[in-house]
Amino acid sequence: MKYILFLLLFIPIISFSQVVTDHNIEWTLNNNPFFAKTTYELKVRFDYVMDKSKSDTLTRLIFDIKEVNATVEGKVNTESFSGSGILSRNVSLIGGLLGGSVSNTEVVKYNSKSGQFALEGIQIDSLSRFITSIDSFSYYNEIFNRSMVYKVGDLLFGVMVTKDYAGKTKKIQNLNVEKNFFLKIGETNFIFKEIDFIEFKKEILPLIMKSKRYFEKYKEIKNIDDFRVK
Repeated sequence: MKYILFLLLFIPIISFSQVVTDHNIEWTLNNNPFFAKTTYELKVRFDYVMDKSKSDTLTRLIFDIKEVNATVEGKVNTESFSGSGILSRNVSLIGGLLGGSVSNTEVVKYNSKSGQFALEGIQIDSLSRFITSIDSFSYYNEIFNRSMVYKVGDLLFGVMVTKDYAGKTKKIQNLNVEKNFFLKIGETNFIFKEIDFIEFKKEILPLIMKSKRYFEKYKEIKNIDDFRVK
């Protein structure tokens, strides 16, 4: 009997957990600037992650970005190729047969990078305060290039302001001010159009914060549409 007891002590205890994720809201952006060699994709998702074994629920804001760069590898002559096509998953041809003549067709290689980062709990509150502070960011100072950055781990979220005073030493308001909003995770970037950043600031993030505050107060997850202004 004592040997049986000894064996039981070494049997590993197996615990099970049930995790349920409520995908509360998802927002997707694609930024493909004209004449640019880089395109960007951003997915933002707000989740409630519930661990049934612990009776615990986490709020999680996930940023998922993809950056695709195109580089010309060289040119080939072709008499039978028409339009554009794909040589492999990340190499394609641009150009082709025009009017039956031989053309120089560019071989373009696409390299993609991706990054993902999740903010949880009070980090989401911190981001909300930062986004609000961008509105009061001063564009009128003696430094031509100025940036404001929110940083958590590998995630950077911010704006860089570039001003051109055309060689004048005196400060002039509203003169060639360019605002570049960006999200960076590790080595992967997403460049916001200003209109998209405003949508995130005025529509998407307020919905997330209303849902989060309601849950913190009532411990109940409501449909995100219940918080939209009707």
